[in-house]
Amino acid sequence: MPFFTDLALSARAKTARIASLGLLVAVLAGCASTPTTSPDTAEPKNTTSPGTAEPKNAASPNAAGPKNMASDGIVLTGNSGTIVATRTDAIPTGGAPTATARNTSSTTAQIVTYVDYLCAYCGQFDKTNSDLLQSLVSSGAATLEIHPIAILDQASSGTNYSQRAASAAGCVAEAAPDRFFAFSTALFAQQPSEYSTGLTDAQLTDLAAESGAENVADCITSHRFARWVVDATQRAINGPLPNSNIPRLRGTPTIIVNGKQYTGPLNSVTQFKAYIDQVRSSSGG
Repeated sequence: MPFFTDLALSARAKTARIASLGLLVAVLAGCASTPTTSPDTAEPKNTTSPGTAEPKNAASPNAAGPKNMASDGIVLTGNSGTIVATRTDAIPTGGAPTATARNTSSTTAQIVTYVDYLCAYCGQFDKTNSDLLQSLVSSGAATLEIHPIAILDQASSGTNYSQRAASAAGCVAEAAPDRFFAFSTALFAQQPSEYSTGLTDAQLTDLAAESGAENVADCITSHRFARWVVDATQRAINGPLPNSNIPRLRGTPTIIVNGKQYTGPLNSVTQFKAYIDQVRSSSGG
């Protein structure tokens, strides 16, 4: 039984229009914890509500992404007991992501997560396992690649919170990449409820500053990377997910360890750690 809501199996399964590409795709509801009559999709919503990200014109080329997220995610590694981000160029306008090289180490776990910052199950996983992840990454026992996506925009009362939070994460990745883990953890620690308006842009900016990320206010309040978030979300939905046998994103959180999807309980650090050890052992670690 999956620990996220799968629209293919749910009564909420519907075909939603992804405005960024004008395509009809089978879109997942992500991890909404309560039923709804409308799908929670990656479709940006055109609204005049304050703090709402601007939707992308369907004819626009792929948007430029943040620096240090060439794969649509940010890769975090350990250095002398601290977490540092791998530096990369940005995806250029009209460009495509470059997949992170597959882990060939028999001693290091390669952990990849796809998360929506409004997703309650994502929050549950992060709150349960963030200390473990920090320990594994900072010690060099694992790398962590975080892909922020937005599939729950319609669960934020018209403010596109999923998209705005993921865009803010892109701002931190570009301006203060080594503070990304702290900011991502803070977003889940201060996670708003689904079907609320979410945090305001000012609150996101304050949270970034409290996480040690400076000079990101203009980027966050202008939703600089909102269109990239739409593109990155669509790419994940289309699939396949790199360095795995997963054909496409079907829900959040999606957690991958050395190419294999973790499907155990999200609220058990013991079982997640055991799974990491099991996968590393089977890889020769």
